[in-house]
Amino acid sequence: MVREINKHWKEPRVCPVCHQNNWAVSAEIVRLWTARLKNAYPCVNMVCQNCGHTMLFNAAILNLLPEGKS
Repeated sequence: MVREINKHWKEPRVCPVCHQNNWAVSAEIVRLWTARLKNAYPCVNMVCQNCGHTMLFNAAILNLLPEGKS
């Protein structure tokens, strides 16, 4: 997952909130559900280990989903 994110996320990779560069990447793809729970977006989340700011990358766009999944 990190390799695919790094292809798109250019330097500097600092947190926009605290300006640190200390990220944790989720080991699993998570689902971001719409308010009415009708649709979900597959995401990889990255969390700043200093302030907790969280960024989401769409796993489908990064081609991280198994064949036939969306």
